[in-house]
Amino acid sequence: MKKRFNAVSAVALASAMMLAACGGEFDDDSQGDVSGSLIIPRALLDSRVSKIQFVVLSGASGRDSSRLLSACQNDNLGTAFKKSDLVKISSGGELKRALAKDISPEELESGVSIKLKVETGTNYLFICEIIGTADDGSLQVIANGSSIYEKVAKGDNKALSLKVNQLDPAYSCSPLIK
Repeated sequence: MKKRFNAVSAVALASAMMLAACGGEFDDDSQGDVSGSLIIPRALLDSRVSKIQFVVLSGASGRDSSRLLSACQNDNLGTAFKKSDLVKISSGGELKRALAKDISPEELESGVSIKLKVETGTNYLFICEIIGTADDGSLQVIANGSSIYEKVAKGDNKALSLKVNQLDPAYSCSPLIK
């Protein structure tokens, strides 16, 4: 049976998002704006979606994205990549190695646009994890996806399109990167 996918613009962490600071603000010369959309499986719109998390890794061409997507990115930290491989991103001022935001299925369905500020550079791997709440209340990764982005330059950049696939079974882990 073929799964139906619905192109839905999803979160990318609007500037109103409040997260604990993990650094300073971007210098205008060292950031680029990346906007776009996620392609979300329709089934996720009826699930227990609670958060969405973005990470951006340097050295995309030397990475096995299928291996990276076979586990939670927080579990990959320290094994498949180092903290220094995480590119700093922002949703409005504060530098982060990963960005997470609360989200609901209704927000995914209504379409919230992706808008990230990203350190300038080349050969990046954008990874998105959709995090849901299990029956016992714990967080788990219920969908993920990745996309290679060749170059982030100062100012506006080309649109990012990222397909997120539902995981069956979901990854039970502590998914949030701090």
